[in-house]
Amino acid sequence: MVSIIRKKNANSDSYYLYYDSKGTAQRQYEEYLGKSIPPDVEKRMNDFILRILRGELEPKPDNTESEKVDFGVGN
Repeated sequence: MVSIIRKKNANSDSYYLYYDSKGTAQRQYEEYLGKSIPPDVEKRMNDFILRILRGELEPKPDNTESEKVDFGVGN
């Protein structure tokens, strides 16, 4: 399911389309909408999901590896 998310910046908000696949390989996709939600957002949502299903968009990079820290406990 495609959602609209808001990200807060220093002085303004930005809106994005967001899709999260819940399969075995979890992938996240985002697309910038702008400083406000456009009036044709439903059409953009449909186009967004079609491009994902066709393989035209790349998922967001997985940053989980950089967040993992090995403390060496039990070695």
